[in-house]
Amino acid sequence: MQIKLLCCIRCRKANE
Repeated sequence: MQIKLLCCIRCRKANE
């Protein structure tokens, strides 16, 4: 389940 981790990272990067 690494997809969730990637999604989280992308979301966090986009939030910046």
